[in-house]
Amino acid sequence: MSETEFYHMYPIRCITCNGPIERYKSKVLQMKEEGIPMYIILDTLGIKSYCCRIALMTPICLAFETENRNIVNGKENASTEDLIIDFLFQEKRKLINLNLRTLFLKNIIKFVVFLQILWEILNMMFTMFMLVKVCMFQNLK
Repeated sequence: MSETEFYHMYPIRCITCNGPIERYKSKVLQMKEEGIPMYIILDTLGIKSYCCRIALMTPICLAFETENRNIVNGKENASTEDLIIDFLFQEKRKLINLNLRTLFLKNIIKFVVFLQILWEILNMMFTMFMLVKVCMFQNLK
């Protein structure tokens, strides 16, 4: 059974105001472990701008599956069956993505053809309307 490790990644600088954020990471994590609410932590650290507060309150959370950690670190060799199964799953995923793209493009082409036909019908209706209007105008004279 695989285990999952989580890692919170804080930006180095604020995207909006370019304020430094990474330097507060250790203090924020330490105060979070103590159970202090986030708004008190941010007030204590003197972070006033809302964009920096949001960046510290919502770090990017990365999840790592640790099932193959020993293989990645080079401590174990992957079996041939595992490599073949991984390869087949990747190829199947590529085929599914290709089929979905093809289906999507076919539907878009059908929709564009439908819009062209609809445009032609509306154009003919407008032309007929204008002809009827002209004929009625000439009959009134």
